Amino acid sequence: MHAFKILLISILTIKLLGFSHAQSPWKTKCVDQYELNFFNNPRKNYGEAKSFCEEIGGYLAKVDNQRITDVINSTFEIKGSVNTFYIGGNDIAREGDWKWQDGTNVIMKKETGYQNWKWNQPNGETSENTAVEDCLVVGREEYEWVDISCDENFYYICQKELQGPFIGILSISENQRMCTSTNCSTATQFEWYKASNKVSTATTSRVYQSIQTGSAILNLQNANIADSGSYSCRYRLGKLWKTTTESYEVAGNPTIYRISNNNCHPNLIISWKPHTNAVGFPHKIEVSPSSGGSTRWVDSPTSEKQSTIITSLLPTTTYTIKITACVTKDNCTTNYSTTQKARTGGATLSAESPSIIQYKNTQTCVISWILSNKSETSNLYTVELNLTSHPVSSRDANSNIDMKLIDVTSSSVYSFQPEPNRNYSASMKIFNCVWPVKGSCVGNPTDMKSFEFNIVSFVIGFLIPLIFCVVFGLIIYKLMKKIKKLKKIAEAKEHNYETIQENATSSNDPVSQPSYSNVLQETAGYEQALPAPTKQTQVESAYEQPSSSNVMQEAVGYEQALSATTKQAQVESAYETYNA
Repeated sequence: MHAFKILLISILTIKLLGFSHAQSPWKTKCVDQYELNFFNNPRKNYGEAKSFCEEIGGYLAKVDNQRITDVINSTFEIKGSVNTFYIGGNDIAREGDWKWQDGTNVIMKKETGYQNWKWNQPNGETSENTAVEDCLVVGREEYEWVDISCDENFYYICQKELQGPFIGILSISENQRMCTSTNCSTATQFEWYKASNKVSTATTSRVYQSIQTGSAILNLQNANIADSGSYSCRYRLGKLWKTTTESYEVAGNPTIYRISNNNCHPNLIISWKPHTNAVGFPHKIEVSPSSGGSTRWVDSPTSEKQSTIITSLLPTTTYTIKITACVTKDNCTTNYSTTQKARTGGATLSAESPSIIQYKNTQTCVISWILSNKSETSNLYTVELNLTSHPVSSRDANSNIDMKLIDVTSSSVYSFQPEPNRNYSASMKIFNCVWPVKGSCVGNPTDMKSFEFNIVSFVIGFLIPLIFCVVFGLIIYKLMKKIKKLKKIAEAKEHNYETIQENATSSNDPVSQPSYSNVLQETAGYEQALPAPTKQTQVESAYEQPSSSNVMQEAVGYEQALSATTKQAQVESAYETYNA
């Protein structure tokens, strides 16, 4: 990461220097508020080097303190006379009067002030075989000052005051921007802002920043078009805060995959998809030229392909389709748009506004339409009508559908008289192009047959089943009532039998035992009880003479004779019960 940052800063430094020449410094060093640029290609004489430094806004280096000397000495190595650099001292104006390029004095030996002369310099050789040495260099076998001929070609050091920029903005990637200081800047505490709001440092935000020592990185990987705009980098320079601005636009435009036309009509079908950074934002679809064109809005497109139909266009006309992603309908820029041309179809005959109308007075149905591009067809043409009808009211209308194909030659209207009780609809076809006909017409009923048929159907289908259900319900009700009655009778008989059995098997206590007359009465079914002594005598007498039915009748006092066999059995049963 450190090596990567050094590389970025080096690139930034080259860009920010802004030299008018293609020539770039070999090395750049900063000292105090100055920038030292070392040039080693091409070599120049003193006059050429001086002019070049002036062109880039500086001058040949003024080495008037130890700090600048230390920076120079640390920048290059001594290699004989190879690394020799011109600096700004010279005595060209007057021999022995050394001046820096800005006109200030070069401190000489035995003078007070900073100086760095070699022990035997300046020697000012002026012999016939040696050129005048009026210019100052460093690095010639030593780092100290040496006077030399101004005509020789050497390297040179340009110096200029540091004016800024004190920071630079690098594009690390398509969606990352780094705000950092330049080589000679003392800027600190870098921060990214959008308008007056500081960009969040939370990585969960769509746009966030990573603040580091000496830099801040703006991360825009998850930004959408609402995040586009101007971002500023604030930095601290000494005690002051300064700002530089960077404009950012989210990359990416909508994509038009295909625009389809049709021979039968001039509509265009656009297949397109918004950019991932513009999903859910309103999109404006413009069709130009405006004559016959239109503007459509798609409020919240998804990430899938969209299909949009543009209607009301002119046939065989070339249009420009432009799709623009907008932050809002009032905030659209061309930064997020795409454009494509398309030509409408419908060059052959095509129908417009086909409809069917029924006139109440005559009940006549009229189908009419308008033909476009009729002027392009000089020959006869045929319109095929598909006329479909079905009963107005029927239990199974589909079984009575009637379809007719009618050819209409070189006309734009067709009329017919509808049949009674039938509903008509239609479609039309021209050169294999089909258009639905809007509307319908209905033939009036001529009699009440259909209505009577419906009444009969109602009676057969509803009333008869209802009557059957009511009758069946009554029968079931009576049967249930009779069964309930029989059940009660059976329960009563069972109760009587249980009572007799309980009386017969009860305790031997004479008080609790029923009298013989009562037993006989219950057994024989008599309504009134006989006196106990009399009836007992009669029963015993009857038992002794079982063959005489008359005697039995007299014993019990009945007016009518009983069957001898039946009554004898009853008496025997009663007597056995009494003895028990």
